[in-house]
Amino acid sequence: MSAKRFWKKAVIQAAVVLVLSCVAGLAANALRSDGLRFLPEPGQEDGFVPLGQAGELHRAGAALFLDARSQVEFEEGHIAGALNLPPEEFGFYYDLLAERIAGADVVITYCDGEHCLLSQDLGRLLREKGHQQIRILKNGWSLWREAGLPVLSGAMPLGG
Repeated sequence: MSAKRFWKKAVIQAAVVLVLSCVAGLAANALRSDGLRFLPEPGQEDGFVPLGQAGELHRAGAALFLDARSQVEFEEGHIAGALNLPPEEFGFYYDLLAERIAGADVVITYCDGEHCLLSQDLGRLLREKGHQQIRILKNGWSLWREAGLPVLSGAMPLGG
């Protein structure tokens, strides 16, 4: 076998192995419940709420705000009246907050940072529980604070 033919065969075999590896990786990702998202989930691309509208809903008391960040971050500062519901603690805290969430006309989830996905993860978990009026305030905490909208600090009251 000539060197040219040997290398051509080696390159084709490497390409086949690469393609098969990519297909296997994508298939494994698709089967995982916590797999990476490459595209927005159905219904999420239009599930965002602009800051101005979120502020109006807050002033009117027409929305429940759910902070998807950690308890420590929530206690350092959060949107006034917001409740803390980190997605990784959803199984525990959802039961404590379910009535308040169900009673809201609109629920707005938020986290912090342009690329933070916690609010979207929380929105997905709430939709799985049957809640439909879920909106996401992208980069919510930073935008809210910079706009001078009402904020508080401290722990979340669990009563009432």
